Amino acid sequence: MGTINISNQIRRLKIQTVKEVLFSLRDKLKSVGIPNATLDAQLIIADTLGFDRLGIFLNYDKPLGNNELSKINARAERRLKREPIAYILGKKEFCSLDFKVSPAVLIPRPETEYLVELVFDRLKTNKNDELNIIDIGTGCGCIAITLAKNFPNAKIIATDTSEEALALATENSVTNSVDRKIKFLKSNLFNDIDGKFDLIISNPPYVAESDRENLQPEILHYEPITALIAPDDGFGIIKKLINEAPDYLKQNSLLAIETGDKHREKILLEAEKTKRYRRCEVIKDLNGLDRYFFGEI
Repeated sequence: MGTINISNQIRRLKIQTVKEVLFSLRDKLKSVGIPNATLDAQLIIADTLGFDRLGIFLNYDKPLGNNELSKINARAERRLKREPIAYILGKKEFCSLDFKVSPAVLIPRPETEYLVELVFDRLKTNKNDELNIIDIGTGCGCIAITLAKNFPNAKIIATDTSEEALALATENSVTNSVDRKIKFLKSNLFNDIDGKFDLIISNPPYVAESDRENLQPEILHYEPITALIAPDDGFGIIKKLINEAPDYLKQNSLLAIETGDKHREKILLEAEKTKRYRRCEVIKDLNGLDRYFFGEI
């Protein structure tokens, strides 16, 4: 794909205001099939100018200088190459909290927000208890940090196999003022874990290798593939979690996993085979797809 120089076009057409730049960028993003082109154009311009999205509309007639246009153009060119908007801006909101993100970690998604909401609902009577929680595969730390903000007396361990991810998650815990409540640990699943937990939660890799080429360009070419693809048609890591988690769960405790939407039967069969869960269920996401496993010990 050839480079499209937005700022040159803007200058050539003598476009100077926020409104005109917004519409020009929106149309360019649409022309190459970018999903949510209007939103992405708003986010690029607002962040570059130091506004929130409302600030765009309040400053529609603000004239832009060459330096501002140059910065907007540089970001626009990255998005036109299908780099995710979250990486371009370097941040992503999750459960109303801000998280720094980079290509070292998956971008937090609404499906994972809903997993956390479901856990909140199940543990709402335990909100002030001294819960022991572990987040397996923490990435940018969004799950662990959100739990720490909402369970004030919880002790949380957050693990990952990537040192870059752990460094980023640690930084996010400081930004969100919960760094003293979370221990970040390099570990592959339970390899370096001791103790028993009230909650084990994980958003592990669950995409099948056969589905790799069906991923959107933003995902396939930019997000860490090791955090996406799992063996055994995407079920391999989920299977390990279901089998190994009971050794690390207290009585009357919970395992919560985000899963692939084709894993329901395998999940329930695997959980039944362990004979260690007193109750199991697979819950649908907000799009009606089977997405979450909850197992109670």
